[in-house]
Amino acid sequence: MKCKTAPAIALIVVVFFLGLGNTAFAGDQLTNSKAYAGISRFMGGSANFGTLEIIGVLQLQQNVFQADYTVQGMQRRRARNDAVTAYAFGPGGESYVWSGSGSAIFVHYNDGNWRMIRLSAGSTVWTDISVAVP
Repeated sequence: MKCKTAPAIALIVVVFFLGLGNTAFAGDQLTNSKAYAGISRFMGGSANFGTLEIIGVLQLQQNVFQADYTVQGMQRRRARNDAVTAYAFGPGGESYVWSGSGSAIFVHYNDGNWRMIRLSAGSTVWTDISVAVP
């Protein structure tokens, strides 16, 4: 005698394991809050920028994500000029307020750690960084 419920049970088992696999690896996705934490940590905490908003997160490839963001009212400081440049353009070092958009690249390691490895803010790009994401 054939069992008519065997295909249905097999289908339920497959669906269960597929669902379990998706929830088991949910930590592999970059969330808006993780992106916010990494960008905020690099920028020195919330003291020097007004409003940071994560626009969205895009997976570029396996374990590599890009987060796009906007900043309103970020306090920045220009670099101080050396003596020769200061003679022509002034000493530099003044602060100003910047608002704009940027993006950050995050990687996820097999041990569960997240790192921000690249950040752009307007025309400024930092490429050799490794910021731990809490």
